[in-house]
Amino acid sequence: MSWRKGFYFSKENRRALVLLFCLIVVAVFLYFWVKSPVEEGDMAEQPEIARTDSVAAQPPSPNARSRTSPPRDLSGRTRPPAPANRPAYTRTEKFAAGTVVELNAADTFTLKKVPGIGSYYARNIVRYRDMLGGFYAIEQLGEVYNVDADKYAELLPWFTVDASLVRKMPVNTLSVDSLSRHPYISRQQARAIDRLRKQKKSLDGWENLRLLDVFTGEDVERIKPYLSFEADPVAAQPLLSAAENRSPSDAGSQASPPRDSVSGGAEQTVPAGRPVYTRVEKFAAGTVVELNTADTFMLKKIPGIGSYYARNIVRYRDLLGGFYAIAQLGEVYDVDANKYAELSPWFTVDASLVRKMPVNTLSVDLLSRHPYISRQQARAIDRLRKQKKGLDGWENLRLLDVFTGEDEERIKPYLSFE
Repeated sequence: MSWRKGFYFSKENRRALVLLFCLIVVAVFLYFWVKSPVEEGDMAEQPEIARTDSVAAQPPSPNARSRTSPPRDLSGRTRPPAPANRPAYTRTEKFAAGTVVELNAADTFTLKKVPGIGSYYARNIVRYRDMLGGFYAIEQLGEVYNVDADKYAELLPWFTVDASLVRKMPVNTLSVDSLSRHPYISRQQARAIDRLRKQKKSLDGWENLRLLDVFTGEDVERIKPYLSFEADPVAAQPLLSAAENRSPSDAGSQASPPRDSVSGGAEQTVPAGRPVYTRVEKFAAGTVVELNTADTFMLKKIPGIGSYYARNIVRYRDLLGGFYAIAQLGEVYDVDANKYAELSPWFTVDASLVRKMPVNTLSVDLLSRHPYISRQQARAIDRLRKQKKGLDGWENLRLLDVFTGEDEERIKPYLSFE
């Protein structure tokens, strides 16, 4: 057989071989075309790596910062520079070891001085204390939101509790809604109390409530310190304690060997077992207080303001970023028209102290935390600033249907477009 016949291919075979050869050529070309930029990029980085040791050994030149590239995130995009007017935060000075804080009298300022407590835990403790009406046992600290077993063990040695400061609820006068707001009373239990007191015209004590199947022995132990069966609801409210007549700066200045000092429990000659109460000295008529700088201690010196209203005012002021008008005092929780008319003559407002929010840098979550900005409005702001690469002023926000003229007047003092 001739060798030529061994290499003979039909027309179809020749076409297949040509197609296969073309595919191989294209594959080789694509391989080198894709690999080449990667290798070049790797080679471009090698000199930079080789210079690392030599550069680290040299002192930085004065203009070294100007030659560095701007910081980049993980995606390779350039991060915007930090705003020049970012507020400086100072570290809160903590209490010395051995200091003991009275849990029912401490405000957020005092709580943040306890090691292991920052603004977050301080707010959670005060909020839960307000819901309860006060703590009657240290163990209740473990019920605060996000205080787990480890955190409770860490905080336990720093606190003591004066159960006489617990605010009692007048069972015979409170509505079902008010009763069910207490963390220890369910809606079902509040309705059962309401039905029973309607039948009996009035409840005399826990003997009545034990007739109800909705209360267990454990419920009795938990709720008992918070209920008052007296006819006069005013009699159920405790007087202001000596701890409330002390400024926040003095609250933790003394270390307490005998489980007190911060609570203000001075030793006095009193009948055994009776707590010592002193009334907070109030301001004289005609005194005017600046609403944006007053702390809870100063607010409680105003006639008509106790711990409850003082905390509500400070909490709402923090949410707003400050008051720019006296009329905003009427927006504070539980300050109705009569209370506002009673308190407004005591205050003045310095609008320059309002803390402004940088619209172009804050996230949607932070914008929507402001009481005057809804989630929908915050998202609309975010979409618009992405379209325009930055907002210049209220002229931009007027393009959005979610903002009315009334919204502009309310929110304008709190926004910064720099």
